[in-house]
Amino acid sequence: MPVQILDSRPRLRKTLIGLIIFLVLFGLFGFFAAPHIVRSMAEKHGSEFLGRQLTLKEVSINPYTLELSLSGLRILESNEETEALSLARLAVDVEWSSLFRGAPIVRSVEIDQPRVRLARIDASTYNFSDVLNKILDQPSTDDEPARFSINNIVLRGGHIDIDDQPLGRQHTISDIEIGLPFVSNLPSDIALHVEPSISARVNDAAFALQGKVRPFIDEREATLKLELKALGLARSDEYSPVPLDFRIATGTLDTDIEIGFRQPLKGEPRITLRGTLGLHDLKIDDKSGAALIKLPALDVVLNEIEPLIGKVDIASVRIDQPDIDVARAKDGRINLLSLVPSARSEPADAAPTDTPAAASQAAATTKPDIKIALFEVVQARIGVIDALPARPFAFVVEPIDIVLRDFSLQGDAPATLVVDAKGDGGLQVTVDARVTASTMSAEGELTVASLDIPRFAGYLPPSLDFIIEQAQARLGTKLKVALIEGVPQGQVTVTEAGVAGLKLVRKGAKQPFAQVDDIVLSGATVDLAARTVKVDAFDIVHPKLRAAREADGNIDVAGLVTASSPPTAAAPTAGDSQPQGAPWTALLGAFRLKDGAVRFEDRTLTKPGVVELDKIALTVDNIGTDKTLKSRIDLAFRDAAGGLFGARGGFSLQPVSANLKLDARRLDLLAGQPWMAERLNAELLRGNVSLRGDLGLQVAPAGSWALSWNGETTVADVHLTDRIHASDLLKWRSLFIGAVALKLDSSKPDLLSSLSVGEVALSDYFARVILSKEGRLNLQDIVKQPASAPTSVAPPAAPVVAAPPVTANPPVTPKPPASQSAALAKMIDAARPPVDVKTIVLQGGQVDFSDFFIKPNYRAQLSKLGGRVSGLSSKSGTAGEVELRGVVEGSAPIDITGRINPLAGPLFLDIKANARGIELAPLSPYSGKYVGYGIEKGKLSVSIAYKIENDQLTAQNNVVLDQLTFGAPVDSPDAIKAPILLAVSLLKDRNGVIDINLPISGSLSDPQFSIGGLVVKVIVNLIVKAVTSPFALLGSLFGSDADLDHVAFEPGRASLGDTARSKLDTLGKALTDRPALKIEVTGRTDRETDAEGYRRALLDNKVKAVKAAKSKLPVNEVVVDPAEYPDLLEAVYKAASFPKPRNIVGLTKSLPVSEMETLILTNTDVSDEDLRLLGLARAQAVKDYLTQQAKIDDARLFVIAPNTGAKNGEKTTDAKASPARADFSIK
Repeated sequence: MPVQILDSRPRLRKTLIGLIIFLVLFGLFGFFAAPHIVRSMAEKHGSEFLGRQLTLKEVSINPYTLELSLSGLRILESNEETEALSLARLAVDVEWSSLFRGAPIVRSVEIDQPRVRLARIDASTYNFSDVLNKILDQPSTDDEPARFSINNIVLRGGHIDIDDQPLGRQHTISDIEIGLPFVSNLPSDIALHVEPSISARVNDAAFALQGKVRPFIDEREATLKLELKALGLARSDEYSPVPLDFRIATGTLDTDIEIGFRQPLKGEPRITLRGTLGLHDLKIDDKSGAALIKLPALDVVLNEIEPLIGKVDIASVRIDQPDIDVARAKDGRINLLSLVPSARSEPADAAPTDTPAAASQAAATTKPDIKIALFEVVQARIGVIDALPARPFAFVVEPIDIVLRDFSLQGDAPATLVVDAKGDGGLQVTVDARVTASTMSAEGELTVASLDIPRFAGYLPPSLDFIIEQAQARLGTKLKVALIEGVPQGQVTVTEAGVAGLKLVRKGAKQPFAQVDDIVLSGATVDLAARTVKVDAFDIVHPKLRAAREADGNIDVAGLVTASSPPTAAAPTAGDSQPQGAPWTALLGAFRLKDGAVRFEDRTLTKPGVVELDKIALTVDNIGTDKTLKSRIDLAFRDAAGGLFGARGGFSLQPVSANLKLDARRLDLLAGQPWMAERLNAELLRGNVSLRGDLGLQVAPAGSWALSWNGETTVADVHLTDRIHASDLLKWRSLFIGAVALKLDSSKPDLLSSLSVGEVALSDYFARVILSKEGRLNLQDIVKQPASAPTSVAPPAAPVVAAPPVTANPPVTPKPPASQSAALAKMIDAARPPVDVKTIVLQGGQVDFSDFFIKPNYRAQLSKLGGRVSGLSSKSGTAGEVELRGVVEGSAPIDITGRINPLAGPLFLDIKANARGIELAPLSPYSGKYVGYGIEKGKLSVSIAYKIENDQLTAQNNVVLDQLTFGAPVDSPDAIKAPILLAVSLLKDRNGVIDINLPISGSLSDPQFSIGGLVVKVIVNLIVKAVTSPFALLGSLFGSDADLDHVAFEPGRASLGDTARSKLDTLGKALTDRPALKIEVTGRTDRETDAEGYRRALLDNKVKAVKAAKSKLPVNEVVVDPAEYPDLLEAVYKAASFPKPRNIVGLTKSLPVSEMETLILTNTDVSDEDLRLLGLARAQAVKDYLTQQAKIDDARLFVIAPNTGAKNGEKTTDAKASPARADFSIK
């Protein structure tokens, strides 16, 4: 029937025949061909890879059961003489299921009589090192671990010979018997018939491990118990197959481990470890013998460990008194890195072949599950020595106690971590935290106390030119953080961080340049999610800073950081990425500097200047990265003399603005004396300044700024001396400037926007003005002159002032129309910044003047200076009131009153000044030098009135000299060449008073205009006039425009007319007021002028004489009436003896009046004697009038011989004066 089926189904028949043929061929190949191929390839490729000869005696294969048997395997050493490895037989029985499961599943492995020779050539080289290195050099892959299942492993009669050539030792491990039920990470249903066991003889010492297997249950299990007691570990490092840079000096190993094997019918195989493990007296040294680690005891209690699935459950780990020494050599090598075997670099072209997803999946499948119920480190010690820094570092931390409880790598419950450590310098570190590894989160507290910073000074940058001599740091933090999707989240709170006792010292110096009692940062919170930093307060307590400007001009503390080349930044690559998210923000609640002190010394000065401030307190609130924050500042300090300064208010950075209240009280100005001495020839002995007010600042985004000040300032108790003349220069008790409103604006050409001053008060002030023997005022030399511009010691030449002529009616500049003036004033007001000074008060002033240029020297004093100026303003049309008073030389009062406005334009001034009773005797040196006579006595009074309006000056200068008496003449080349005594006698009145009015006027617009020049010009003109025209001067003194040097007469007559009498009245007054004056009177006649008049005068006298004979009256009292004149004239005519016209009868013919007058005048002769007598009569008439009417003493009047005609072209002062006159001259 089966044959019939095959016949009826040819395809099935062909398939069965083909299968039989394949099985036959497969068997033939497996039994006969494959062993030879395997043997040949194993010997060839094995020898090539190992670099040693590999031979096989026999290979047998059962292709149907997949059994492989190797016999007579031998591997020789590289010298091909010594046998390195051999085994009698290796039998492997593989399951057919390996083909469809894609992983090797081995039913059993049997190894008979393996023999291995191990030789250590030197400290790190073995006879198989080259093979091991070749294996390690194979490129690594990131593939998943290979899947396999190996069961029923048996090794029989093993033998190992160990030749330790460096130590000259031989070791033997023989009679090795090993049984392992399985080694697998795949589930399989292979029957297990091997019990777990290990046995051997180590140098003839028996060693055995036994286990149990339960092969007949559904889940195959086996256990192996490993128990070691004090297994010596000393020098075991010498047998490491890889090079090690350390050696194990001492140590023992204790174990009580139960190893469990389990193979369920379904699922993964399991290997478990339970028990205890201990290391005792372990000591690891480096190659030089220096200690690395000392471990008295390490005890581990294992709950269960499953290495195949990465599960670790440890009941406890206790490390007692570990001692670790960490050292870094000068070349940067760290000793503890010698505990790690030298890593071998992978080829440069090796690259991972896994995709990111595959790698992530692999990581997920191999994520370990680690639990530690208790981890303890008791009384640990860590010593650190670092020779790399310029200043070697050594530090010891002990004891260190660490307790970690309930740690789980995957659990959600947090583990507790407690750390307590102490170190050198009193260091204390404590940690109390809860840690959750699965969520990468932590919460707890960290405290650090007494960290001695100077011990870490070697790690400061070498660019720092100072050392930290003393400092203790501390830190207290609370944290609650987590790593979520690779991004830190949570908060870190710094309850307090600080540095106490900080001292910084320049290298090579002895005294610290900076000290701080304490630096404290408190209440700081870092929010990682919000990317914010908030700090409640940052305090600097009692800082002290010493700084100096060296002789070369550099600030010493500025050079504490030397320039160094910045590290070259690597160029970012395409793969670089910056953290994404909002920018970090920061906020500081309060910055506080408490009880600070600063000392600054300027050594560039001839005498070093020192500024010392203490009690410095600075508080700044609300500071942060947000530039729009409104912040506040409070600053205060005290200077070396006890002066106080305070500033408080608000400010912001965007826009930049500040509003501060300033309060300074008696800040010492003496501290600035060394700087003043470099620029001034004056020395400040004392002085202080106080101020109080509001300061404002606004800065626009474009950069323009505006500054305002509203307040008051007092500069008090100032005493400044003149270093050149060794005398006081300036002193005052108080200079008060109150109610100041100042505004500055960078957009203004001169920065000033407006200025208002409520009051300026100067009290009890003193100034000394000195004219040196070289002719220089001390005020000129207050500021030191540069060496390249020496001052002349010669007295400056008096400027030649070309004053315009003084006229009674000076030219008047035309005034613009009122509308134009108003418009111009408005334009000026708009362009000029408004300036107002409400009141200036002066009180208790004194000015001393000394002239060492004049010989003998002169000194004067102006005291009790006081008064006020009010209402000054830059507004056009306004004027301030002036009222000033003082005393000259203690007795002569002086006062100044009026109105003035120097701030407005055009200048307006209406001032009156009076000085009374100034003694002239002290001025004798000046009169001797410039007048040629000393002054014995006299007093000076001055009254002036100046008015400036619309650029026009009108001034009255009234000078009164009382009892001016000159002394002996002085031979002075500088004296004016003029008869001063004559001028004085002319100017003196009968009371010895000289009263002079000097009016001046002019235009301020004239570039040559000078008030001083005008005054000098007027005085000089006055003296010249006294010499050249003394009587004109006398007339002007008494308000007369007429020249008093003569009086005119009617031609031919000697009687005084009204004009003549008026002049003589004025002259009489002048002579009365000047009793010292004596005058000479000279009658003057002129034939051309006087002859006819003289005839007429004789005729008139004869007419009067006829009438006088009848009336018996004096001739000079007779008055002829016009009606009677013809009869009286006829009588004179008939009495005359000259020939007369007669009538027919021979009698004198009656003629008309005119004809009679003509005949009489024609026949009257005028001789020179007549003219002389006429001149005498005229002089006598003047003398008689002055003596009788003006009551002038006759002894002061002298009649001089008459002048009967001009001689040598003599003319009177007035060219138009009549020659019929009487001339006067000073005797």
